[in-house]
Amino acid sequence: MREELTFEEYFNPPATHQDIDFAEAELGVTFPPEIKSIYADYNGIPEYTCAHLPFHLMPLSEVVALNKIFRSETHISELMKKYGLICLWGDDQSNYAGVYLEDPFKGKICFVDHEAYYVGDLSPLFRNERSFTNRVVELAKRNRLVSQFEEGALKESELKAAVRKFPYLYYEYWSDASWHAMPVDYPTQDASFIYEEDGRCFDLVNQDLSRGDFTLDGERQFLIYALARLTPYAAANTLLPLLEENDMYIPSHVSNSLWLRRYAAAIPYIATLALKGNQNCRQSAEMTLAKFIVDGVPGAKDLVEAQYEKLEGDLGSLKETVKRIQASPALMYQW
Repeated sequence: MREELTFEEYFNPPATHQDIDFAEAELGVTFPPEIKSIYADYNGIPEYTCAHLPFHLMPLSEVVALNKIFRSETHISELMKKYGLICLWGDDQSNYAGVYLEDPFKGKICFVDHEAYYVGDLSPLFRNERSFTNRVVELAKRNRLVSQFEEGALKESELKAAVRKFPYLYYEYWSDASWHAMPVDYPTQDASFIYEEDGRCFDLVNQDLSRGDFTLDGERQFLIYALARLTPYAAANTLLPLLEENDMYIPSHVSNSLWLRRYAAAIPYIATLALKGNQNCRQSAEMTLAKFIVDGVPGAKDLVEAQYEKLEGDLGSLKETVKRIQASPALMYQW
């Protein structure tokens, strides 16, 4: 574990069994075996020492202090406690990644983002710690190449060839990629295969939503956001009614999840949202349509134009959004 994360960082000595037991007791949780194994290897990385890693494992003392605050003094405190979310990784900019310790999301990883793409969204993004770590290492390797180019250690041609191997195609080759652009496991674009654990998680979330027994503020929205991520590609059409929700945020999140699947059948519905939806959702829906077009999803442009014509909508603003993304491709990673 430590070897693959070595990017000139300083690793704390291993945590003892007593250290791990104390942290669990202080938070009233039980860490998964894979997390205990990591801490038995090294007790996190100190703040502000990471040269390249976008996220680093926090020392147990920091985990305890941070999560006591998160689980008692924030607007997400009750959700975190009910669903067993513990933040373990940080980026030194007050953004975090956490692992769910309870069903329905047990073992899955989410972001707790205070500034950008994932603000207000605690949906599971990575299937497990291993998947998350792989993506963190991958991004660190890519951005280290950029640093080596800036330092004169790599030629421009070498950098161009090297960064093509990484899944950050909408960034300029010479630009650092943000962690917000890291590829995630959910939603999946693979219609041919469903992990058994993902299917079980999807079923549990559906059951919770069907019961409607919400005991916390924002709980239904939280579960719908998760559903939008976890719904299998073959069932993506079941998300379409959520685009008509009378809510300031849910339609935007659902339309974005449909774009992430490149689900072209949703385009007429998203176009309707862009033209007729509540004011808060129109701009994000328009941005989603522009992404479909810029990405070259087959039939996207024709579907958009046909729906705008049907609803007598003006394409002017959408065309400007397309031009803006084409001029700054990294906007593809933003809402």
